[in-house]
Amino acid sequence: MEKIFIVGGGPAGLLLASKLSERGFKVTLFEEHKMIGYPEHCTGIVRTNFFELLGYKKLNSLILAKYMGGQIIEEPCNKKFELFISQVKAVMIDRPNYEKTLTEIALSNGAQILLGKRAQIINHDGKAVVKTGIERFNGDLVIGARGPRANPNLKVLHGVQAKIKFERPIEENHVTVVFSHKIPKFFGWIAPYEQGNYAKVGVATLSSSVRQSLLHILSLIKDKYSIQGYFGGPVVVGGIGKNALYANYLPVGDEAGHVKPLTGGGLDLAAVAALKIVEDLKSDNDNFVCYKTWWRSVKRSLLFSEIVGNIFFGLPFQLRTAWINKLIEKPYVKKVLEMGDFDDHSKVLLTLFLSQFKFFEL
Repeated sequence: MEKIFIVGGGPAGLLLASKLSERGFKVTLFEEHKMIGYPEHCTGIVRTNFFELLGYKKLNSLILAKYMGGQIIEEPCNKKFELFISQVKAVMIDRPNYEKTLTEIALSNGAQILLGKRAQIINHDGKAVVKTGIERFNGDLVIGARGPRANPNLKVLHGVQAKIKFERPIEENHVTVVFSHKIPKFFGWIAPYEQGNYAKVGVATLSSSVRQSLLHILSLIKDKYSIQGYFGGPVVVGGIGKNALYANYLPVGDEAGHVKPLTGGGLDLAAVAALKIVEDLKSDNDNFVCYKTWWRSVKRSLLFSEIVGNIFFGLPFQLRTAWINKLIEKPYVKKVLEMGDFDDHSKVLLTLFLSQFKFFEL
């Protein structure tokens, strides 16, 4: 392919720009903001081997925290559950600097990255064309990495987070998840990082009063802290991935629905999707068989997770608390979580379900 245009300079678009330019493809990326990495959108929690998966092991220096377990707070009864395992299952990465590093890699390999360029993907004679003002760019491939607002088929929640600094460091190796009647249809979280000196405290909810929900989560923190700033954005929790409307158009990341419905996390899935696309292009596979085969399989898992999430978040609070309490007490739960893949929620959920039957043994 002679020309590849990427619209959107988030993690998915930038990873594609870096990987494709490394392999000699001519890549131009359009990003509407003037600064890479900002505004921030997510907490940045991914699988432990995230950078190894990308082939960028040297970026492990961008890991801010490692998590071995979690605490669940269930309201309004204020019931607390704790579950810790013997190994690190997830890490928090410095997402702004991750994106800046991808930008540097892409630029060093000849990619063009145009900042402050608001671009549209439009139809011209049945092909996808990039339009910026009066300019039009025709490419062999146009990749949409514009985020969830580019796909009206997605189920999206309101999300907001606060960065806080503690007066004294707290324990860092676990994430606190809060299920509350004040956070309809999802949850809040407290994720410490940098040796417990800081935390990202967030909520995602259907309610438009998301700020009030965040203030409620902050009120649960007993340690003294100061707020360093706020950030946020839409959180995808399901829906239909965008179809390829044109032969030369391919969506990736949030725009494609590459997001886990139970957590709203998309960094991992978007990264794998990008690598599959690169693999296809490297093999001159213009039909993207590798990517499409992977995506068909993943979509089934995401649909299962979405159904489970709809059931779980739809339960009355008393019933949900009783179910969590009963599940946490089971001896096999810790083993399932230790064996499970942080990024394969559907497999972990199915294993937990089957483990409740006598004929199924771990």
